[in-house]
Amino acid sequence: MNIEVRDLSKIYAPSSVALQDVNFATAADTQVLVFIGPSGGGKSTLLRLLGGLESPTTGEIFHDHTQLDQRTAPLRSFRQKNGFLFQQFNLFPHLTALENILLPLVEVHGQTSANAEKTALAGLDRFGLADHSEKRPGELSGGQQQRVGLARAMAHEPELLILDEPTSALDPEMKAEVLEVIEELCESGQRIIFSTHEMGFAKAAADEVLFLAEGTVLATATPKEIFENPSDPRIATFLERVMKW
Repeated sequence: MNIEVRDLSKIYAPSSVALQDVNFATAADTQVLVFIGPSGGGKSTLLRLLGGLESPTTGEIFHDHTQLDQRTAPLRSFRQKNGFLFQQFNLFPHLTALENILLPLVEVHGQTSANAEKTALAGLDRFGLADHSEKRPGELSGGQQQRVGLARAMAHEPELLILDEPTSALDPEMKAEVLEVIEELCESGQRIIFSTHEMGFAKAAADEVLFLAEGTVLATATPKEIFENPSDPRIATFLERVMKW
C-alpha cells in the first residue's frame, strides 16, 4: 500500500479546521497503517478522505501512485473496493442486521441474493451475532451494532479495510475477540488503515504508525520509532499519559 498525501487540508468553516497542511508518504511495503493521537486530532476526517468519502478543501491524495479525484468516475470504483467502519456505525435503522449486510452485497457489489445471504450469515456468525440476524439496530446494544458494522465492512472482501476505532463500543471480552479478528486479517495480508486508542495493539499490528494531533501529522514512523523513541515531545507526553495504567 503506497499512500502519499500532499498539503492536505479539510476546513468545514473558518472556525472549524479539521486538518491543516498534512503531508506524509507511506513506505511501499506498508500493509497496515495505524493512526494514533488524542481525540479530536483529525483521525476520523483523514480516514474519510483516504477512503474517498469526502473531498479535501485543498491538497492531493495518491493511492498506489493514482490520484483520488472527486471529479472522476474511477473514484466510485475505488470506494466500492474498500470496506468502511466508522464510529457512528451508519447502519440503516429500518433494516435488520442481516439486511444491513445483504443490501450492499446485492446492490453495490452485484452478488446474487442467495450468495449474499450465505456471506452475510457467515459474517454474523463469525462475530457471535447469528441469533440476532433479524433484529434492527435499535434492538441491539452498541457493541452488537459495532460488530454488525464490522461484518458488513468485511463481507465483500475489500482490497482496503478502513476502520475508525473498531473497538470503541465493545466490552473487554468482545474487544479482545474483535482485535483477534483484525490480527487474523493483518496476518492474512489484508491491507488495513485504522485508528485506535489500543496502544499495545497498534504497536504489535502496525507496519507504520501515524501520529495526529490538532489537525496535523507530528510523525510517521515504524512502531518501534514511535513508541520507543518519539521524535516530538508531544508524542512522548501523550504516550506516557495513555500507557500509564
